[in-house]
Amino acid sequence: MAEIAGLAIGAVGLAGLFTTCVQCVDYISLGRNYGRDYEISMTKLMLLKARLSAWGESLSVTQKGSENAALRYRWLEVQDTVGKCLVGIKMMFEDGRQIKSRYGLEPLPASQDSLSITQEQRSNAFRQIEAVFRSKIKRQQEIVSTSKKTRWAIHDKKNFDAMIADLAFFIGGLENLSDRLQVSGLQQRLLQIKVRAITDADGVDLIEHASNQVQVLASSQRSGQKSTLANYTGQYANSLLRPVSSYVSRPRLHQEIKEQLHGQNNTETNDNARILAVCGLGGAGKSQLVLSYILENRRDYTGVFWIEAGSKETIERDYVQIYQLLYNRQTDTGQGIAKLEDAVPAVKRWFQGREGRWLVVLDSADTIDNERDKSYIDLRYFMPDAPGVYIIITSRSSTVKEMTPLAAVEVAEMEPAEATELFKLSAKMTRARPDEIKEVEMIVGELGHLALAIALAGSYVAVTPRLSSDIKGYLPEYQKRRKELLHRRPKQHIHRYRESVLSTWETSFEAIEEHRPAAARLLSLLAFLNFEDIFLGLIDQDGPNTIANTSAYTAKDSRAVELSDRAWRSFLSAGQPWSSYELESAFETLQSYCLIQWKSDRESYSIHKLVHAWGHDRLEVEEQRRLSVFALELMADVTAQEGVDPSYQVRLVPHAMASFGAYSRLYDPLAENAQDTLTMANQISSFLNRLGRWSEWCRVARFELSNTEIRWGKYHPDTLTSMNDLAIALQEQGSYEEAERIHRQTLKSMGRVLGKEHPNTLQSMNNLATVLQEQGSYEEAEQIHRQTLKSRERVLGKEHPDTLT
Repeated sequence: MAEIAGLAIGAVGLAGLFTTCVQCVDYISLGRNYGRDYEISMTKLMLLKARLSAWGESLSVTQKGSENAALRYRWLEVQDTVGKCLVGIKMMFEDGRQIKSRYGLEPLPASQDSLSITQEQRSNAFRQIEAVFRSKIKRQQEIVSTSKKTRWAIHDKKNFDAMIADLAFFIGGLENLSDRLQVSGLQQRLLQIKVRAITDADGVDLIEHASNQVQVLASSQRSGQKSTLANYTGQYANSLLRPVSSYVSRPRLHQEIKEQLHGQNNTETNDNARILAVCGLGGAGKSQLVLSYILENRRDYTGVFWIEAGSKETIERDYVQIYQLLYNRQTDTGQGIAKLEDAVPAVKRWFQGREGRWLVVLDSADTIDNERDKSYIDLRYFMPDAPGVYIIITSRSSTVKEMTPLAAVEVAEMEPAEATELFKLSAKMTRARPDEIKEVEMIVGELGHLALAIALAGSYVAVTPRLSSDIKGYLPEYQKRRKELLHRRPKQHIHRYRESVLSTWETSFEAIEEHRPAAARLLSLLAFLNFEDIFLGLIDQDGPNTIANTSAYTAKDSRAVELSDRAWRSFLSAGQPWSSYELESAFETLQSYCLIQWKSDRESYSIHKLVHAWGHDRLEVEEQRRLSVFALELMADVTAQEGVDPSYQVRLVPHAMASFGAYSRLYDPLAENAQDTLTMANQISSFLNRLGRWSEWCRVARFELSNTEIRWGKYHPDTLTSMNDLAIALQEQGSYEEAERIHRQTLKSMGRVLGKEHPNTLQSMNNLATVLQEQGSYEEAEQIHRQTLKSRERVLGKEHPDTLT
């Protein structure tokens, strides 16, 4: 990093320039025309000064050589913006003629004190505000300009509002850097301290009126944030916040977590959230370690929030649900679902100014490296930043270490004694002899002391009588089968993992396949859905676990017959009788081998992400393609159900997108069933449209258009329909320019293929006019709307519903 002495800006130091800007504001006061409008204008000015002061104080810019570490680190990136904004503020007050002509101010006599003139003419509310916000900061240099020493009074409110706008522009430019410099939370708290000092009811009202234009919120002073919970002392999670029953404590790692989060020897300040990275190889036990830490230290925290950050769908789901929890909002049938863009800022704001300790866990945050990756998650966007907030991030990516100055907790192989104990618990070896313990030590060494591999191996021993009666038989079998089992080693998703892990999973899978083939087939199908929140109603669509409102069906029996003919159902049942009890039994078998886990608080199963990836990649490509179609068909069926509660609809999105992702990667446009599968994808599109998930809808719609065109050609009616659907999805998402381009292309093609006055062509004209209207191109939109109306009257008649619409 370049050496920066005092963060100099030209010939003027940052500290001096900033101080000058703040002091300039103090030389403006009310003039002779008094009244509420003028007091509001002056309050706006003082609030802007408070924002500017909070920006400088949060970065310690008035203390030469002691500037905030983030500012010093990123100075080369931000110095141009900082310089332009501060110099811009300074220049506003340099020219006395501009101050008079442009901003409507008049100079006061040199002997006149701007704070003492005609005090009796000020309202009591304004006096209190003035007393709070007029406090001076410590001078760093003398102001020598005559224009700055002159005191100015407001005489023309209209022109003075131009000063407010100019000043807000420059201060806003500085505040836009706050997130990058990690001080936005501190700035908000500094402003809140000022606002909360106003106790007079009329003063609060005056602050609120001024805040509407300068973005300082004071409404909490009135109602104490009526819509939010005053406090939250519970815990949020989509799964049980306990480690598995066979978990073995890892004291050294536990101690590292506690020391890093709450020890005195760290560089985190008390003004920001403390962030700790827990990283390491997948399957090493990161999540279980943090769950155990929570179990042991729960009383140290006011509240705990466990967020599944493994995919966009799950992290977004959790933030929406936390928002509903903290703001007392319920999602009932027929009520709209909260928007992510509202939920995330609201959740982050909720922590501001609250007393207590709050633990936030972002679990499995692995897709944080490549911003070009569709699955990339900007983790910083989701992280609250406030005193008392402690954040733990678990990840396979070393990038997470760059998000915090705290030393990361590295989770690698277990200690030999810990690994041995884990195997004994998993294998249910309650009374092991010395020779058996020695054998176990050899087994866990062969497995690389990796937690997940050991747990799976122990579970396999527990359900295999010949091994549970003679543990010495496990290692020779493992060593004998190793080369054969690794012959089909996966190349995607889990290429970093040891062979011993894959061998263990394959061995367990073959045991399941022999014991209960339906469970093995179920595990293969689940590999093409999302690995979390797997509830029985996903598959049991016509049984007691269905998520649909069965009263919505007039012919339930006919639906059951329809489902019995589905390819995914035939795959699971293998032509044998199938019932809800068979499904539950299959899940129970997978759970007994620790390949899935039951989450009682969510009433759903989850699969470890590595097992999930292995279940997909262990298959040959043609088998992957076949199962991806089964999973897509399954999701097309479940998303088509009627009467599904909105809370369940949200839970379906990760599964719908996981099935579509696998299907789209493996899609063969020349396959015999290609058109049928595109129809299934269209059902997913319709579901996402109904739910308002525009981003996901765009993704599916692009795929549909691309492959429909490949199959049928550019001018086929199905292709034109897909073009129209994509344009509407983009329009809903707010991508108006691209939507307009595709709408124009669709209209041109429909006119050529169907004719200019075909009803579909006229609808396309209407769609184009609508997107133009949303962009503000009113004249062209009006022209096309008139043309559409005229054509519809001629073709459909004046009373046709489309004409009237």
